[in-house]
Amino acid sequence: MKIANASAFWGDDNLAALEIVENVPDVDFITFDYLAELTLSILAIQKEKDSNLGYAHDFIEVVKSLEGKTKAKLIANAGGLNPLGLKKALEKITRRKVVAISGDEVLDQLKQSPNDSLFQNLETHQPLSAILKDLKTANAYIGADPIVKALQEGAEIVVTGRVADPSLTLAPLIYKFGFKDWNALALGTLAGHLIECGCQVTGGLYSGWDNLKEKPGYPIIEISNDKSFIVTSYRGLINPEVVKEQILYEMGDPEKYFSPDVTLSLKNLKIEEKGPNRVEVSGALGSAPTKTYKVSATYEAGFKAEGSLLFIGINGKARANKVADRLIESIKPQRHEIDIINENNKTFLRIAAFDPNEAKLKKFVRAFAPFVTSGPPGTTGYTGGRSPVRPVYGYWPCLIEKEKVCASLN
Repeated sequence: MKIANASAFWGDDNLAALEIVENVPDVDFITFDYLAELTLSILAIQKEKDSNLGYAHDFIEVVKSLEGKTKAKLIANAGGLNPLGLKKALEKITRRKVVAISGDEVLDQLKQSPNDSLFQNLETHQPLSAILKDLKTANAYIGADPIVKALQEGAEIVVTGRVADPSLTLAPLIYKFGFKDWNALALGTLAGHLIECGCQVTGGLYSGWDNLKEKPGYPIIEISNDKSFIVTSYRGLINPEVVKEQILYEMGDPEKYFSPDVTLSLKNLKIEEKGPNRVEVSGALGSAPTKTYKVSATYEAGFKAEGSLLFIGINGKARANKVADRLIESIKPQRHEIDIINENNKTFLRIAAFDPNEAKLKKFVRAFAPFVTSGPPGTTGYTGGRSPVRPVYGYWPCLIEKEKVCASLN
């Protein structure tokens, strides 16, 4: 069986899935990972403006591009905050059976029990009550089981909300091969972990990237049993070093990689080259998962804005520093960052600022343009207009008991 991944994040190449199908026509499943930790905040803003939105609409174009060109089943967490809305949109452009999985949204549960110790921030240990009034989204990382059920019901396209990234790949393995013991589930989870970030396992972000001879392609897992799998691709670079780097990506304790489906240990892992762009992975060990799901929650943390100017001529760095000092002194933002790039008598100044006070940042972005006539000689670069003041969302990781989360198929 062949499982590919065609999206590492919302914004990845919309033609990747078509590229996979054209190069690997016998691919059985294509997975798509659209949801980073804060993506749901963007979708929440969309849904506030239009209740029919709240999903990664790029996936609609992907499905259009594949219509009539493949029998591969598609599994995507593009549903975001509105999997049912995405299902309805897809049913207008495809004849394939679409199943939506929802139930990962747990905002109400968190709001009802702000002092629950499980809802404390996993990194800072602050109680949820500290940001309760600003809480925007809360979604549990559910596992593979509901996707398996959707496939068993004949789904050809499965769209979900917040599902753990490796579970998108593990589900077809449970569906096809009946993976159920801990080591098999660990192997499938590792396969999903390796391809969830798309081109990162085919040479993207690799420490030897400068030596790549071609653009990385998207990854394929070839698997026929519960003991090992092959990582490969139609283009790029896959060798043991690339695979090892990707295994360690976002990895905490290598003997306790937690997923909702299994706890994975890498201590007996074997990684062997089996030919050009073919690496075999085996030896994954598994044990029971925790009784909790991880929750990705977000909250309104304040506002951000930025502005830039260009200085032509001598003393550019000193002049940029002086202008930056005046801009920062005029508003005193809670946090700021100054970037100055000086080359060939051209100096670029960029200032980014954060503050809970939106009005303060509106004053900040208005303060750049006047320097075109009141600043040092050679001041220019204010060609893009006034930058907008945008909301900032904070990330709040916590836990929730699995029994309080109920996924449903639609």
